[in-house]
Amino acid sequence: MPIVEKIQLVEDLWDSIAAD
Repeated sequence: MPIVEKIQLVEDLWDSIAAD
C-alpha cells in the first residue's frame, strides 16, 4: 500500500474523529 494512500486513510479517520 503506497504511503500516500495510507496518509489519505489516516486523514479520513481524523476527519471522522474531528466531526465527532
